[in-house]
Amino acid sequence: MNFWIGNNPLADGTYRPLVPGKQVPAYEREGARILAEQALGRPLAAGEVSSYWLKRSLSWARSEPGAWARLQGEKLGLYWSGYEWPDAVDYYWMKTISWPLALPGLEWSAAALLALWGLLLERRRLALWARCCSSSSAGCSRSCSSFSSRATACRRCRASCSSPRFRSLARGKLS
Repeated sequence: MNFWIGNNPLADGTYRPLVPGKQVPAYEREGARILAEQALGRPLAAGEVSSYWLKRSLSWARSEPGAWARLQGEKLGLYWSGYEWPDAVDYYWMKTISWPLALPGLEWSAAALLALWGLLLERRRLALWARCCSSSSAGCSRSCSSFSSRATACRRCRASCSSPRFRSLARGKLS
């Protein structure tokens, strides 16, 4: 049901309940079950209800890939906008009754900027790690999972990740 709510012909990237006025999770679950049972004409188990909505959503995405792609772009824009769209609970209302949420600097946009700054600071280390992992052969089912000196991966990847330069960079000793 949740996948359908976010991926259907009427979706705009914000939350829209299946049955208007029934956005409380218990009511929403019940509404999804009733609508699915009406559509299929028989009683459904919880898993069947979930499968019904997923199949319906995937069917729409396959039949209208352009509309689905535009919707994903809209959702990506909303994600990075810095505004928290209300769902069953409104974040901005919660900030009025929860002092940790009301602290300055805890907004999504501030966290995103700090994350981007961290990526910029670590770009050389990340680039070396990516190079190490991409050096593994196509048939390798494992890759470097950490900056440890003992990488558990294929022979080529292990050789790249155990080099003195990689170990030094991974420990932050090279600039």
